[in-house]
Formats: sequence, structure tokens, C-alpha cells
Amino acid sequence: DIYYKYNQFLGSAHSVDYHVLKDYGVLKEYQNQLCDRFGLPEYAKFVCNLESVYFLRTVIFDMINRKKSEAEILTAIREADGYDCIRFAKSYFGNYSDQSKIWDELRFMASDYTAEAYYQDCLNKLPKKSLKSKLLGFVR
Repeated sequence: DIYYKYNQFLGSAHSVDYHVLKDYGVLKEYQNQLCDRFGLPEYAKFVCNLESVYFLRTVIFDMINRKKSEAEILTAIREADGYDCIRFAKSYFGNYSDQSKIWDELRFMASDYTAEAYYQDCLNKLPKKSLKSKLLGFVR
């Protein structure tokens, strides 16, 4: 029987440097070009761009969990908002043909939010402690 399964992903066991988003933009742009070149379904581009906006979200959650200052987090949000992968994803979702498939959280993440509004939204949606961190708390 499996009583506990541990999945390691960005924002859980690793700290993430938001500057990686700068280089990530080059990869995402190329990925979208490949989707077009090989005639992949629109859903492929949807997922590629969805990953960008959620990657930024994960980075900000990580910064909050590592107790970075609000000023440092706001700076990260403002800077990342100018990165190619985020600008491209926001444009993509803003122009997506079937807006009924864009849910409210994604609509916000693809909007022209202020850094302060984005930070507040992250604070409101910060994932609760994982089972692993709760168990580790008892051991320590």
C-alpha cells in the first residue's frame, strides 16, 4: 500500500530564481514557432503559454514562502511582467479565439494587472502547507 507519495516540483522543494524567466522567454517563443511550423493543434500553444503564466505564479509563491520582502516580490513581478514569455502569453490569452475557455484566474494572470494586485492575488491563493511540511514540523 502507498500511504504517501511525494512529488517534487518547482516551488515545493526548490527555491526558484525569477530571473530564469528572462531566458525562459526565448524558449517559449521558439516553442510557439514550432507549434505553428508543425501544424500542432491550438491546444498545444494554449498549454505552452499557460505554463508561462503559471510558472511566474509558482515563482512568486516560492518567494512568499521563503519570506522575501514585499518590496522584493513587487520588483520581481514588475520585472517578470516585461519578460518575453509573460508578455507573449498575456497577448496570446488576450487574443485567444474562444474566451469562454479562459477561466477567471487565467484571465487575471493575463490581464494588465499591477504588481500590487498580482501580489495580493498570490497571497489570497497561496497553497496551504503540504502534508510533507506538516509531517516535518512534527519531527523537528
